[in-house]
Amino acid sequence: MSYSHLTFHPYIEPKYIICKTAFMDSLGAVTIEHHANIALIALNRPEQLNAWNSEISAGLDTLLRQAEEDSAIRAVVITGNGRAFCAGADLSGGGDTFDVSRSRDKDDDSAARTPQLLPHQISKPVIAAINGPAVGVGATYALTCDMRIASEGARIGFVFNRIGMLPELGSHALLPRIVGFSNAARLLMAGEIVDAQAALEMGLVSEIHDNDELVEKTLDIAQQICMAAPVSVAATKRLLWEGLSSSWDQMHAAETPVFDWIAQQPDSVEGVVAFLEKRKPNWKMNPNTDLPKELFDGYGWLRSFCNRLPRPSRGCRLRGRIDWRSSGTGWTAPWSWHTQCSFVFGYRHLPRDYC
Repeated sequence: MSYSHLTFHPYIEPKYIICKTAFMDSLGAVTIEHHANIALIALNRPEQLNAWNSEISAGLDTLLRQAEEDSAIRAVVITGNGRAFCAGADLSGGGDTFDVSRSRDKDDDSAARTPQLLPHQISKPVIAAINGPAVGVGATYALTCDMRIASEGARIGFVFNRIGMLPELGSHALLPRIVGFSNAARLLMAGEIVDAQAALEMGLVSEIHDNDELVEKTLDIAQQICMAAPVSVAATKRLLWEGLSSSWDQMHAAETPVFDWIAQQPDSVEGVVAFLEKRKPNWKMNPNTDLPKELFDGYGWLRSFCNRLPRPSRGCRLRGRIDWRSSGTGWTAPWSWHTQCSFVFGYRHLPRDYC
């Protein structure tokens, strides 16, 4: 098929569709397709409405980990094959389905069904394309994605209480932050199933599209994210999720060292130069290898503050800026934490090397 009739903005990459069938793989209960630099992961038990079992859980873990480790993948979309996103846990085993102490089918018990790697735990942006019913774990798993886009036929329900169980995967914390406390109480306590329009009005999903266009529209959104600098996107995602439990002051302190570090990186220079030259930027950095985890360790604000201090004039007792050193397991300075705090907040008890 020719795409010569399509036109694109001169500084925007052509749409993902040119590589739509470049790669496909399957783990049975879960499949993956590579659409250029986007991984499209699909739950693949259509005859069971993608009911959740240990195979789906393990398959999602594996494919998310692969997407995270593959530097060519810049974003992930998760959807369901067939007419459902996920109809919840597979209950065909009977009343003890969720009993952690049951002796039968240990390879498909509650522990085996619990995901070990959730979408919010990887550095790549993950979007849920909810193509139909998303019930129970199908709803709570989607909550852990960065965005949710729904089809017109989508139905979302946290129905745990209706079957005598309890919502999981942190939904008691996530859902109120997404839809507000009152809406969350209604959805979690009553287990009410809402349609796509109600979910949109609550903010549970960001957009609604025709059933036939959902995946394409979601890939479009993912491609827009892929145009941004990968390290900046990864840092933004991490800070967004940390912000769920942070005050404004805490988040401002957390942002500052990341901002300062990114401003010194080659992709920052490339982004500004590309903007001035009116061309597409050529990003070089990889969030898996180039984004220091130490930036998010809680002490980044101190490193940033110290390195922002002006260099003292000649004759001052202080000879230079703080010399932060990477030890491989973290960042250290050539004196104790107590002395660092004294230095930052009182300019007292300077170490002998700096006096």
